[in-house]
Amino acid sequence: MNKMDEKILVVDRGFLFENEETAFQGVKTGDGFILQTMHKLSKFFEVRRGDAENNPEWKQPISYVVVKRGDSVFLYERLKAGGESRLHNSISIGVGGHMNMVNGGNNWFNIMMHNINKELNEELDIKC
Repeated sequence: MNKMDEKILVVDRGFLFENEETAFQGVKTGDGFILQTMHKLSKFFEVRRGDAENNPEWKQPISYVVVKRGDSVFLYERLKAGGESRLHNSISIGVGGHMNMVNGGNNWFNIMMHNINKELNEELDIKC
C-alpha cells in the first residue's frame, strides 16, 4: 500500500485550537493545558493520509517518544535513504509517527500507548 493511502488519525484544527485562539508554536506545558489538549484529541477521526497532508484544517497527532537510560538520551541522524527528504541529515532525539486506529479504539490514551509501543518496536526493537 502507498503510504499516502494509509488511514491515520486527525483532529479538527478549529476545535483543537479554539478557532486559533489557543494556537501556538514550540512547546507548551502545564497540567491544565495537557489535560485539556488530551481531551480534545479524543475527538479524532480517521482519514486517508494523502488527504490529511493536503488539508490544513486537520491536525495530525504524532506519537513521539524520547528514550533515556540514566543520564543518556538516545539520538540518531536521519540518513538520505529515509523517505522524507526534509528530514535527511537531521538529528532526532526520539521516534514517532502518524497514529493509526486500533481494535477497540475508543480511548485516546490506549490508542496513543499502542502507537508509541508500535514505534518503539518498529524503530528500535524495544519490547514494551
